[in-house]
Amino acid sequence: MKISDRRYTLIICFQLALVLIDICFNVLSSVVTVKKGFQLTGYIIQDALQLVAFVILSMSVFQTSVFEAGFVELLYKKFRITMLTASVYFLSTVSFQSYDMILRWSSSSPGPRCPYLSALQVLQWTVAPIHYYSYKRAALKISDPRLYRDDWINHQLNHMRS
Repeated sequence: MKISDRRYTLIICFQLALVLIDICFNVLSSVVTVKKGFQLTGYIIQDALQLVAFVILSMSVFQTSVFEAGFVELLYKKFRITMLTASVYFLSTVSFQSYDMILRWSSSSPGPRCPYLSALQVLQWTVAPIHYYSYKRAALKISDPRLYRDDWINHQLNHMRS
């Protein structure tokens, strides 16, 4: 497989664009109050884009020579924090959005914010920067051309044995 810097640049740009879009959705959902249907649509789009970002990162991992050679443990060690933070972030986002929509659809007036909703939002906002950092870091790691060369795999194996 020939390594193409252009391909990895495109993948990194797309992954970082997904992170920026997610940040925009988070900011807009807390600042702008819109009709319930528009809010629900925005939440669905945000969740779908989070899943797309996770799938793209996973596909990038599966295309490495390290994975093809069967050394999944090496990749697991490199990307386990990212997979964990992506899962926690997705769950916190869906929890916040679900509870927010339940409160919006059950009452006709905006009223005061529920403390549980505020707690879920703080949790999501706390996990978000950690997720963004680890995802960006993983996107840069996966674009490392060494992961696609056999000599790097041999070097890692020799390093593990000694």
